[in-house]
Amino acid sequence: MELQRLAWGPLQATANGTLALDQNLQPMGALNTTVIGPGALVDAVVASGAMRASDGAFAKLALGMLSKPGADGTPEVTLPARVQNGNLYLGPARLMAMPRIAW
Repeated sequence: MELQRLAWGPLQATANGTLALDQNLQPMGALNTTVIGPGALVDAVVASGAMRASDGAFAKLALGMLSKPGADGTPEVTLPARVQNGNLYLGPARLMAMPRIAW
């Protein structure tokens, strides 16, 4: 997969890597991802109910410590992202369970 860009409200990200389907036709893959404004990503995951607010607060703290100011001063963090065994990970942190696709 070539470099892709996502802009959804305050969430912005770029990613480059490989996505595929596993033996059960569920997504899997590994990406090098830069998240611009990583707090917005955590807020979206918490708002969806996929992460508890207390875990979200910890995730925001950890991502904040890893973030550096981008070109416009907005915090950004570059980490590997992966979809594995039905879960989405950003760096070593599990963000959420991925919805199962019924084909």
